[in-house]
Amino acid sequence: MFNHYLENAKNKGNAISTIKRAICTFKTHLKPFYNDGDMAKVTIQEHQALISCLRKKKVKKKPTEEFPMGKTFSNASVNRCRTLMATMFNLAITQQTFGNAFTMNPFLAITPMKEMNNRYKYWDATSIHQFLKSEQDSHYYPLWILILNTGLRVGEAVAVHGEQVDCFADILTVDRIFCMASNSIRHQTKSCQLRQLGINDPVKRSLYPLVKHNGRLFVKEDGDLLRSDYLIKTVFPRACKKAGVKCIGLHGLRHTYASHYMMNGGNLYDLQKFLGHSNISTTERYAHFSRLHIQKQSNIVGFEGNVIRVDFKQQEAAL
Repeated sequence: MFNHYLENAKNKGNAISTIKRAICTFKTHLKPFYNDGDMAKVTIQEHQALISCLRKKKVKKKPTEEFPMGKTFSNASVNRCRTLMATMFNLAITQQTFGNAFTMNPFLAITPMKEMNNRYKYWDATSIHQFLKSEQDSHYYPLWILILNTGLRVGEAVAVHGEQVDCFADILTVDRIFCMASNSIRHQTKSCQLRQLGINDPVKRSLYPLVKHNGRLFVKEDGDLLRSDYLIKTVFPRACKKAGVKCIGLHGLRHTYASHYMMNGGNLYDLQKFLGHSNISTTERYAHFSRLHIQKQSNIVGFEGNVIRVDFKQQEAAL
């Protein structure tokens, strides 16, 4: 069943990192639990036992002060295993493989674990200004500007090629990503969707001088090819330390773009297109606002005695 899933994933063009994660999940958690049993004969109760087993599983061998008994599997990790099993069954049913041995998906009857919505880290305007001021003369300044103003994924930004930039129409076509697993440019985005982004003035000023030849725009300071992991692990943390701002991880710049886009009146539908999300539910996690923004909205309507005050201008601005 897993080999069938794997072949289907490769034919669909799934990201190498996604496929490798599925292989790791299967070998580490699923295969040891089921061994060589006949999946057509496994009951729902036995599948439920997988979930119970994963919930008790320890992911850290050595206990810590925070987790004296060792840290257990998170609900999100349990759900990933459940999703992989559900996908394997769906493929077997819809493609009628294995002699039509599977007619129902038992994992549809197993409720996913509840996951806590994490608060995504992003910079406020002060931190952004402080970081960019510190990095103004840096070799990587144009890259920071690009990500902060477009919300590109790190791999998408690293892979930007001169042929993607239309300097006349001020449009950036996002159609490729740097894949760390294969150490190469993959001419397909994570969501397998080609998208086009408008280029604003800050990006024009920093990006257009780099579009001098038909090649990758971003390289290391010594001219070698730039990898995403080098930026994530070395360059960005060093830049944050130099600027004296909290290191929110390089992907945090994407969160920063999305958060400020929403706080300045953007809508989720457009943001979904800009970020390249296949599902609007993924974009909804960016619909959070700063405490200052929420506090400002409290002044739209005010009760005072028998008088109701409504600030329509502020209400329109919020919409």
